[in-house]
Amino acid sequence: GIAADVQDASDQQSLQGTWLVESVTSYGHKTHDRDGGRYIFSGDKLAIIDKSGKEMKFTFTLDTSTKPKLISLVPEIALTNSVMSDTVYELDGDSLKVATDSSATRRTEISGKELMVVSLKRKKA
Repeated sequence: GIAADVQDASDQQSLQGTWLVESVTSYGHKTHDRDGGRYIFSGDKLAIIDKSGKEMKFTFTLDTSTKPKLISLVPEIALTNSVMSDTVYELDGDSLKVATDSSATRRTEISGKELMVVSLKRKKA
């Protein structure tokens, strides 16, 4: 609907810029803290750069009509064996959580042991 389109534009705008990885929780266990990774949103593109400097590029689209909100990532270089899983996000000011689900279950919240959750903070200019 029109209301969802307006919300998409708002989140799309709010995500722009560089986000620093604060922590990564995988299957209920914290695996990384401030590891130097970052997410860079520019237009409809997302670059995920890990601590070693390796970069993965995606095109993204948002669906803010779902709860939690959905971000669809399409890799710039398609991997033949890659399966896109549900990726949900929660944006709260300068905090962003992105959660990837390894199960086929549609998420109703960003919690659960099947999730890999990346918590990010907006990089200050």
